[in-house]
Amino acid sequence: MAEVPDIALMPPEQVEALAQMALGSALGYNLGPWIIGVIFDCMAFGILVHQYQVWWTYSKDSERSIMSWLTHYVTLNQIGWTAYIIYFGMHYFVYNFGRFAVFLDVKLAMIFPTWGWSVSGPIKFFYIHRTWQLNNRNWFLAIFLSALNLAECGMCIFLTWKFSTLSSGLEAAKMTTVTQVWQGMSLGSDVMITTSIAYALIKSKTGWSQTDALIKRLVLITIETQLGPTILMLAFTIQFAIAPPAALSQFFDLLIPKAYAIGYFATLNSRYLLRRAAHGSSDSRDPSSKHIKSNTFAMGSDRLHQDTVHVEVDNFTESHSMPQLHSKSVNRDFKNINEDSESIENLDYATNLSKRNLNNLA
Repeated sequence: MAEVPDIALMPPEQVEALAQMALGSALGYNLGPWIIGVIFDCMAFGILVHQYQVWWTYSKDSERSIMSWLTHYVTLNQIGWTAYIIYFGMHYFVYNFGRFAVFLDVKLAMIFPTWGWSVSGPIKFFYIHRTWQLNNRNWFLAIFLSALNLAECGMCIFLTWKFSTLSSGLEAAKMTTVTQVWQGMSLGSDVMITTSIAYALIKSKTGWSQTDALIKRLVLITIETQLGPTILMLAFTIQFAIAPPAALSQFFDLLIPKAYAIGYFATLNSRYLLRRAAHGSSDSRDPSSKHIKSNTFAMGSDRLHQDTVHVEVDNFTESHSMPQLHSKSVNRDFKNINEDSESIENLDYATNLSKRNLNNLA
């Protein structure tokens, strides 16, 4: 690796010339990700505000206390993040417009890893608790994922300290190994959490069509809410493996925290829609009513059968033509017993159990 000059002892004019030489050849590639990241974060903040309003309207009163505090914390955290990002963009593109040396300063950007974990870490603990419950309270899985999440926190703090030791952004290549370890931890925990939750939900299928349809929706919600930060971290990892010191890394750094927050709110708000679907709205305008299906069960033929029991009752009227009885008394003499015994012997129990000799009372 080529030796990078220490700009701390250089005069401002020389630092500006060095920065212009390093960044001016490709302005769109070197400076574009910074301003695009600021714009996209502000757009994502608008989505987050809307999600928070939906949660406040429909779920706040029924939410558990710990979840309410976590939701308020995530919202306040991202309000502060967006405010800082706006200041970040104003500092580089407004207050120091036309200067290249300002982009070599790492003091404003070094806090990004730790601040990013301050929102992604608690959200991951929320998902870890869910996967612990869904996987029959698997303590090994919960402890492993929690340890991985805490190790990621330690790596983020170490990254912030390491950045503070750099004299300029030109020395960012020194952070390659540490950054890749952090990326691997974050990406690994995201994939494991998503996979374990989806596996537990799929394994819990019962065969009842309505329950299985609900489980399918939960699997899709889990994948969708985790897909954003996982894809961003995967793209960040691939980009950093190809070009470690590139300015494109700033774009992912700015967006990843908001992706976790949006996914978290999407998970919370999906519960309201699922509850509405479970209660069975009869209003055709209700978007959740289209998901209501009759509950069917898959039998051995793998075909779904309606779980409705139809009871059909048929009334039969049976009439017999009674033969004329003898005028003898009911208390017949002992000689008639032999005739009855002979009649009983003529009954064929093997071939006819219902019609033969039943009406012969003689």
